[in-house]
Amino acid sequence: MKYISVVFLVFSWFGSNLLSQNIIIQEPTYLYVSAKSGLNYREKPKGKVLGKFPLNTYVKVIYRTEIQETIIDDEKNIKGTWVGVEHKKDTVYVFDGFLSENQVLSDVKLYYASPTYKQNNGEFRTGFVNLSDSFFRYEYDEEGNNITKPILEIYNDSNDTITLNNKQRKQFLERTKVNETDSLFIYDITNDKVLCFYVKNLPVIACINIYFSPREYKREEFDYEFGFDLGKNFTIGSNFIFVGKNNPFVTGELKPIIWKEINKNLIDNTILKDSITINLKNELRGFSLKNSYFFSQSNLKYYLQDFIDENYSRRRLLLIFDAQKEQIIHLEIQKETEGISFNAIKTIDNNIDYGGQFTGKLIKNKNDVFFGFLNYSFSCPSITVLDKTEPKIPILCDNRH
Repeated sequence: MKYISVVFLVFSWFGSNLLSQNIIIQEPTYLYVSAKSGLNYREKPKGKVLGKFPLNTYVKVIYRTEIQETIIDDEKNIKGTWVGVEHKKDTVYVFDGFLSENQVLSDVKLYYASPTYKQNNGEFRTGFVNLSDSFFRYEYDEEGNNITKPILEIYNDSNDTITLNNKQRKQFLERTKVNETDSLFIYDITNDKVLCFYVKNLPVIACINIYFSPREYKREEFDYEFGFDLGKNFTIGSNFIFVGKNNPFVTGELKPIIWKEINKNLIDNTILKDSITINLKNELRGFSLKNSYFFSQSNLKYYLQDFIDENYSRRRLLLIFDAQKEQIIHLEIQKETEGISFNAIKTIDNNIDYGGQFTGKLIKNKNDVFFGFLNYSFSCPSITVLDKTEPKIPILCDNRH
């Protein structure tokens, strides 16, 4: 990299400013915003604030200045440098002490309970909590070689399920950071209740990955899914699972979203600011409005709109408005891709009894959430918390294909 003195224009929504300073031109790098309250971006280092990048925004860093700074945040000294990042067609500046290579993850880890066969002939079906997303954590040496030792020593070709012995169980718990004194809390969404199982009473099993065909099996550890065997003690339904000391779930406050079809185009609605409306029109250029839906709960108003283009590609606009605060608290455009499809919409006029969307209080000490809008083929879904300082809560579903 070369140190050079340059003069360039910095454009923003509020005009342009001439800035001359020493910068380092570098290969673009991509980082996530790690500040929970969001990260201000400015017209120049330490300059006028132009806006804010929300938590976990993925930004492209193109310049690095020589301006370093130490900021006190929550009684911690955060050291960093002012860098230039690409924003639309402009360059803006942020403090890189609040940028990270990794997304900020929720402090809540959730799983699913799902049915699986204990025998490869399908004779016995069992409730299974798949913790493979937490189990397959590898350690590498300096040369990049995997040094994590497998815990399965003998593979049984006649049975697709292996019950771990005491030694293997201990290794499994250590790797997943689960204790024998923990409990497994199952939130039954349909019946709005929490069930509790003690970890010490649950067998740990390894089942052949259901996505693999028999000819693909190498009888290696990665061929298996690892988790807790619930047997027939739990009837599989829509659920979320947490493993830990205390129950994090709230009951009685999560509600299904049952939409009402309306005749309204949000793009022309007065609750949208002009700048937001312009950005939405650009995002939806070439798409025609197909349907609009409305749902309300307490002081929150939910709007969902379906758009389609001439190639039958679909997009959805989701807007959540807080009528008490008179402000938009969530706005996003959802897109169908090869690996993402839209879940069905339940309305007051149809009889859809599967899937659907939910909203309300789910986790103690967190704001309302919503989920159930998208179906993922190659990754796992997440739960969105209606709080810009909170990351999404991932569902660790082990979606290996």
